[in-house]
Amino acid sequence: MTQVQNTRDQDSSIARDESIEVSDAQLKLEGYQFLRRLGKGGQAETWLANDANGHEVTIKVYDFQRMQSWKENELVRRELETLKQLRLRAVPRFIDFIETNDKFFLVMEYIAAHNLQALIDTAYRPTSAELDKLLLSLAKTLSQLHSRHPAIIHRDIKPSNILVDDDFNAYLIDFGVVASYEQHTLGSTVVGSVGYMAPELMMGRATAAVDIYSLGATLVHLVTGRAPHTMEHDGLELSYHHLLPPNLSPKFRSLLQSMLQASPKERCASGTELLNALNQEPQKNRDTALKAENEKSPETTIKNLGFLFISIMLLTFAGIGRHAAAAVVAVIAALFFIFKLIFTHGSKT
Repeated sequence: MTQVQNTRDQDSSIARDESIEVSDAQLKLEGYQFLRRLGKGGQAETWLANDANGHEVTIKVYDFQRMQSWKENELVRRELETLKQLRLRAVPRFIDFIETNDKFFLVMEYIAAHNLQALIDTAYRPTSAELDKLLLSLAKTLSQLHSRHPAIIHRDIKPSNILVDDDFNAYLIDFGVVASYEQHTLGSTVVGSVGYMAPELMMGRATAAVDIYSLGATLVHLVTGRAPHTMEHDGLELSYHHLLPPNLSPKFRSLLQSMLQASPKERCASGTELLNALNQEPQKNRDTALKAENEKSPETTIKNLGFLFISIMLLTFAGIGRHAAAAVVAVIAALFFIFKLIFTHGSKT
């Protein structure tokens, strides 16, 4: 975690060096003091600010002059409505929305975390434990989103839309192109980011499975350092296996393969299914360990010896027909001795 902390310090200094010095003439909003720019995208800039009580918040600023179509206006309002209804630990909490003559201001909870794309750009590679925690954190978030009625589908999961704190808990941001499961057909609109989009999104169809594909592509980028759009394809399948580092567990490799299936029918269908797949193997291991422990217990050993002894007595009885009475007595004595041992051991425990 020291390496992550150092990376974060470097990112912070870079952000300060490249940030725009804000004056009242440049950017202002009543009740908020802008501190520094956190990021800049095609449609908006994201700023760190203080509210009237001195609390840090994130403000996403949309400039009307940078919006090229009414569709972009619609995406802003879609993100607004989505954030309003969500109360999840891993999604920034909505605080306020302000509209002026030339701008939208979306005020959200500030999360002190690293942008995953910034970490990748510094050649950072997570440990196996960090990778497992990141995947579990995002699987839980997607499970919560996909389990809503109707399901909320992010449609644009990629490193730059994921924040990671020092403990490698993940946060999902930028819900501008979110869709509900009721919106099966998206018409001629294609949304998402090249390399991270599931193949079916090119045909304008979105189910929860598109988020699983995008998450898989994001993880491949994280562990290999290569963006998916720079990799070769075998038909619609992403060719990434030869690029994976050797220290990845077989379970993680298997999950990646399931997440990156080109056909949505062969892919994990939702965050809940992915979460179940993550939890399945540990449960199997616990069951196997419990069975092995039981097999080694004193009670089991005594019982096995008892069954063996009984079998020997029965075979002896069958083989000495002339001395049947003696054999019967021997078997009864053996049974009495075995059950006495079992009873005595059970009373001591």
